[in-house]
Formats: sequence, structure tokens, C-alpha cells
Amino acid sequence: MNVFGKLFGKDKPSQPSTWVTFDDGDFQMLLNEPARIFWQSPAGIDQLIQYMGPADWDFDLDNMEGARRFYGNQCASYNGVMLCLDKETVGGVELLHGIFKYRAIDNSRAMHFIGIIWIPFENCLWQVNIESIERGFTGMREVIVFTKHPELREVRQVPEEISSKFNGPEDFDAYVKTQPLIILASDDERFDTVVETHPLTLVRGRMRRVLDTMKFAPEVHSLKKFRM
Repeated sequence: MNVFGKLFGKDKPSQPSTWVTFDDGDFQMLLNEPARIFWQSPAGIDQLIQYMGPADWDFDLDNMEGARRFYGNQCASYNGVMLCLDKETVGGVELLHGIFKYRAIDNSRAMHFIGIIWIPFENCLWQVNIESIERGFTGMREVIVFTKHPELREVRQVPEEISSKFNGPEDFDAYVKTQPLIILASDDERFDTVVETHPLTLVRGRMRRVLDTMKFAPEVHSLKKFRM
């Protein structure tokens, strides 16, 4: 899997080279452009690596509090929620990775889970997205977890003064879309085995696989770390 182009210089990334490799798994490459490559898996996972230009962060990886504030606020601005954000060193290269939960654009009751790995350097940032969306029957993970562990269930009631104005399910869906998501107990990693095909389980597992198999070419180690 060849996924890195030029990491710095006056030009944008040219043809991808072998700056970094990780396990292909059963993914099929569907797009191969100079600054981005896109794959899909039969399980319904989308995977993208793309060149983002210089990082626009107001923090660096010595400041995880700043990182969590930056991406937590960004996610919340779209009514999503950040499930986790952590720093890790892979093959001597500093990375940032996190998982985020949003509502699916075409179905407010379905969740869209996005895992992101950021690979920052002084003059450039590469980003790996790993994404999966609930399809068909939604909420299965929550139902199973809360049936087995009713003490973990959190009920969010719609205020009566609002629900009394609903004329049908369309009004309820429109209201739901405006409400921020929260972290549920069922989002915890310990419940990933409950529904092994659930999008959150797939995203979390795939991101871990990418991180565990990621290898960098020697040239990468000559690049300067991103620091404020």
C-alpha cells in the first residue's frame, strides 16, 4: 500500500510513494490521486488518506489538553461527540488519533463513526480517515448492552412543551437533528464484542490494525516534528 507523496516543499504532493505502509486487509482501492487515496472494505468501512497542507492547530502534541479542546469543540459544533483522543508514537513518529460520533446525513437515527489518525510534521499534515455508518436496523448495540446492563441506561426525555407541538415522526426527526450527541455507556470499547459488525466496532478495530501495522520509511525520520 503506497500512501505518501512529497511531505514538504513548494509543490503539492506528487505521485504517492512508500513513505508509510500498513496492512491492506481486504480493502479495495477505488481512488488513487496525488494527494489522496480511497479504499472500501466488504464490511462497509471507508478508508481515506489525504494530504492536508500545513497543520492549522493551535496546539501541538505536547499539549493534549489543547488537542482535546480543539477537536472536542470542532466535533460539538456539528452536534457530534468525541469518544476519545490520544497521542501515540508509532515507529518513532508522533501521531494523534481519535474516534468521533455524528448523526448520519440521510438518517438522523443512524450513527456515523469516524476514526482519524493525524500524522503531523513541521510543514505538513497527513490524515487517515476510517469511517462506517449504521445501516438497516439502528440502535442494536444500545439495545443489547442496555438489556444486559439496565443500570447503564440513560434516558433523555423530550420536554413536553416541545413534544406537544410534534405533528408526526418528521417533526421528531427534525428536533433530534438539532440535539447534540452524548457519549453512551454502550460506546465503551468493552462492548465491541456484543455486535462485532457494528460500525463503531469496525472503526475501532480497523484503526487499531492500521496503527499496529504502520511502518515509516527512513526518510520520514528526518522530518521535523510539529511544534508551536
